[in-house]
Amino acid sequence: MIDLRHERIVEAGERARGEFGRTPVIRSAALGEASGAEVFLKLENLLEPVGSFKLRGAFNRMSSLTDEEKRRGVVTASAGNHGQAVAYCASRAGVDATVFMPVNAPKIKVENVGRFGARARLEGLDYDDSERLAHEFERETGRVFIHPFYDAAVMAGQGTVALELMEQTGGADVLIVPVGGGGLACGCAVAAKAVNPRVRVIGVQPETSAPFVASKKAGRRVETPIGDSLADALTGEIIADDMFELFDSLVDEAVAVSEAALADAVYMLLKRHGIAVEGGGAAGVAALLGGIPGVAGKRVAVVVTGRGIDPAALAKIIREKENIY
Repeated sequence: MIDLRHERIVEAGERARGEFGRTPVIRSAALGEASGAEVFLKLENLLEPVGSFKLRGAFNRMSSLTDEEKRRGVVTASAGNHGQAVAYCASRAGVDATVFMPVNAPKIKVENVGRFGARARLEGLDYDDSERLAHEFERETGRVFIHPFYDAAVMAGQGTVALELMEQTGGADVLIVPVGGGGLACGCAVAAKAVNPRVRVIGVQPETSAPFVASKKAGRRVETPIGDSLADALTGEIIADDMFELFDSLVDEAVAVSEAALADAVYMLLKRHGIAVEGGGAAGVAALLGGIPGVAGKRVAVVVTGRGIDPAALAKIIREKENIY
């Protein structure tokens, strides 16, 4: 089992304190009206300069590299946000970095990887394919592979999201977290349950790529179809049995949301809060808008994970929602 303890999350928070500040938490009257709950949004889209919670995990993992590992350089695979975070942290540490990304990765995320000083290699039809190719490169070059989620140090860094928000909200009854590989949800569950053991943790995936939802229902890791989604950062298979076992032991529920619901949530966040977020970043909001039983009268915290949506995709959502042709 992956060694993910609350102490490691606290240590990660202390390590990051001098590197980047807390992200804000805001109350959402609009979501409160829709759900009957007191709703808080944890705005990881404002975590600079990457605009995603992925900076937390990448920074914590990069901080653990030895001098010899730094000389070897690092490699990773990413649909976008983790790659940007690794590129930025590697640049800050003076470490050479290569990022493998799917050929359909959002242009803005590919550009940012290069802007932060790493080499982006667009190879692979999807994230899983890109990761396979990145591991081949790792074996060929001797570089250190920094996994987006299947790494205790990365998960501990990501868990600092909930460490902050539980303090900022005075504690939450329900925590809603977008789920791709599961690292954020697991880290947040450990941090949140250390404060409130009864907190209900709900993971959200797109319907087109929902292996944790299906596996949670089956009680074991199962293979499911993986398709494209507006929430591109959340697509991919469950990487290993122990990753599902950890998720299953920590996350109380897993739900799937439609592509239409994701687009509605992106639009709602822009229109009601002036916040531009990517599809994956809006997944928790989509689930809450779709109706989650038992949240009325509760304090609900939703993690908004990232802002990296292509302007063209956002413009398309706005045109469709406002009937502009």
